[in-house]
Amino acid sequence: MPSPRLRGLPTPGRLRPAIVAALAALLMIPAAASADVTVTTTPGESFTSSATYIRAVADGAAEGGKTLAMYTAGTAQATVTPSSPTSSIAVLLRGTECDGAPTLQVTVDGVKTVTFTVAATKYSNYTVAKSLSAGSHTIALALTNDHSSASCDRNVYVDTVRTLSPSVSGPVTAVAVSSKLRWPAPALTAPTTIAVAQGDQTYTLDKTKDYVLNLGTTTHQGNVTISGGRNVVMKGGAIALPATSTKSTALNIVGSVGIVQVEGVLFNGATHEMDAIQINAPAAIVQVENVRAVGLLGSFDTNHTDVIQPWGGVKDLRVDHLTADSNYQGIYTRPDQGGIGSVELQNVDLTFNAADATSSGGYLLWMTNGCAMAPTTLSNLYLTPRLGTSLGSAVWPATNDASCPSKLTGNTVSFPKLPVTGGVIGGAPPAGAFVPAGKAGTAYASPGYQ
Repeated sequence: MPSPRLRGLPTPGRLRPAIVAALAALLMIPAAASADVTVTTTPGESFTSSATYIRAVADGAAEGGKTLAMYTAGTAQATVTPSSPTSSIAVLLRGTECDGAPTLQVTVDGVKTVTFTVAATKYSNYTVAKSLSAGSHTIALALTNDHSSASCDRNVYVDTVRTLSPSVSGPVTAVAVSSKLRWPAPALTAPTTIAVAQGDQTYTLDKTKDYVLNLGTTTHQGNVTISGGRNVVMKGGAIALPATSTKSTALNIVGSVGIVQVEGVLFNGATHEMDAIQINAPAAIVQVENVRAVGLLGSFDTNHTDVIQPWGGVKDLRVDHLTADSNYQGIYTRPDQGGIGSVELQNVDLTFNAADATSSGGYLLWMTNGCAMAPTTLSNLYLTPRLGTSLGSAVWPATNDASCPSKLTGNTVSFPKLPVTGGVIGGAPPAGAFVPAGKAGTAYASPGYQ
């Protein structure tokens, strides 16, 4: 058992730098950042253990300010759920030596996978090749050689555990644009048609039934909330919030379980700060096609305005033909409020509205929480950043991010350390906006589907 007065106190390593460097190569401490992309990130402090001396503690050197401290022999475990197959596991950790370095055993789904000898006294990635299928897996960590003396204590500190897959990011190039939309509206079974009344409206729908919501031939003044429903279609129409509104979103999609199609709708934010679309429907596929959102306004102190934000989760977000401008943020798919299965953005042009710019904002595409994000495909995604700033500063993670930076190449941005296929192109589409004025709105006519 460890000495109580020394428990948890780090001690300096005793090996010379040259020897440490040699051991690092042998003990799977990478000399440079891996080119693989992060699929899941699990903070060490979220691992649980029944052992009293294995617990979360504050640590200013850890990514989130906390770490899992393993002060005694024992096991901690957590569940990881990659949305796509992964090929390796990286554990960011450090150790304190006491008559030798600590060893950390990693077990996956009950099978011992690797034992790391933790010679690093500063946080370093220890990586092992381990294939995982999409879905839930249990990762267990065990300090296997606890030891202490009157002058030292052997411990392990785990910052994060990540599952990785090979990079899928490639050259960012424009592709041909079809005149028809990629995703067809869902087939509806005996749908109920609802004429949306003026003013703030919440429609609570049966999750076993299908619906059509008609916005009418004049601009709808007020919020519309779709709560529930199986397959739901909103095609054509316009939404704005009146200047006196107490709402901050034009369209909320909550708890639907099938496919929700938002097509040909015009969102006008000129009279009131608002998000165009917010989603809290982790079981639904949401398709946004031929949509135009103009004049969206927000600020740091009031509404953090977004064009689309699946803040409560979505099974799959599919966007084809979207034109929008905002003076705060664009598409925000950071997965910190609810799980996001996947994101597909195609034929999208987003512009920072410099005429109404505030002192903050400007991220037209925000995808990560740390390095965690949904698998994302970007095709013909054009961004026009805030005047006087680079394209790299209009995306998050930005090019200067410490953990998973984006890469600026000429007039394009790619994401080589993230599960992103494709990337971003600077400026407007060569042929003009994907959804020009007059295409979406009360007189909308669908072009059909591929």
